[in-house]
Amino acid sequence: MNDNFLNSANAPYVAELFHKYSQDPNSVDSSWGSFF
Repeated sequence: MNDNFLNSANAPYVAELFHKYSQDPNSVDSSWGSFF
C-alpha cells in the first residue's frame, strides 16, 4: 500500500479506522487489514 497519504491531517481518520478494525476487522475495507 502506498503510504504517501499519511500525514498529520489524516492521522485522526486512520486512527478511527484502526479502532474500528481492532473491534471488528470486517468493519473496514480489507485493504486496511494489510496495512494494520
